[in-house]
Amino acid sequence: TFEAPGHPGIPVQVLVRKLDAYDQLIASDSSSLVRVSVSNERYQRDPNVVISGTTFADLENGRVSLSVSFSPTFDGFSSSKGWTSLRTQPRFYVSGADLQSPSSALMRSVVLDVILANGTSVCPKGFVLSFSSGNGALGSTGSCVACQTGTYSLNPLAGYSSTMPACFNCPPDGICSGGFAVTFKAGTWVIRGDMYVLFSCPLGFQLVNSLSAGVFSHDVQRCVACLADQYIMDSSWPNISCSKCPAGGSCNGSALVSKVDGAAR
Repeated sequence: TFEAPGHPGIPVQVLVRKLDAYDQLIASDSSSLVRVSVSNERYQRDPNVVISGTTFADLENGRVSLSVSFSPTFDGFSSSKGWTSLRTQPRFYVSGADLQSPSSALMRSVVLDVILANGTSVCPKGFVLSFSSGNGALGSTGSCVACQTGTYSLNPLAGYSSTMPACFNCPPDGICSGGFAVTFKAGTWVIRGDMYVLFSCPLGFQLVNSLSAGVFSHDVQRCVACLADQYIMDSSWPNISCSKCPAGGSCNGSALVSKVDGAAR
């Protein structure tokens, strides 16, 4: 392959060449059909590997490049610890009938290892590891899936649940073009753990990051502007909200700018 390590479910290029007994390219063959197959030899221990893409093609001038992806079986993963566990590394071979020989003899390569990345590098940045079973990784085949517009991912093993990686929805104040790219329209945002967290809002805005009872919710994070007849004391604490301007006071939507003589703040 041209790429190593590869990623589950993402195509790699497999270069196939027909060689003679002296390891010289047989460029005269533009007719033999070759195929990539998963090795299911006894020591493989993972007959459920999914292979997809361009798995067979005719040789051209003795060679051909095939775009093939492998989705192996996972036995577990941990987002917090940053590890993945493959049942085994996939193995494959290339075979085909030699149409230049009188009896169309079988051609077959040696069995080759597919080296896949693991841990938090199991998928490229902006992808998540998606499993074939909704019950999590144990015994499921896994593939890297790109986060689409309106979502993002900073860790391919993270998600809303510890048992199933997923792309995070774009926060209301965010602009997500897919993958890992996120820009924000308002506020100061920081990365905490595997997600973006709203740290503070501009003066005159209330920081909102929970639905009720102060329980954090990633998907509701936003800066909400106070009304013209309101003020707010601190825009970096979610438990401080916009307050109505007191009688006798003057507010500009962000601060209590003046008050009557003798009035307490």
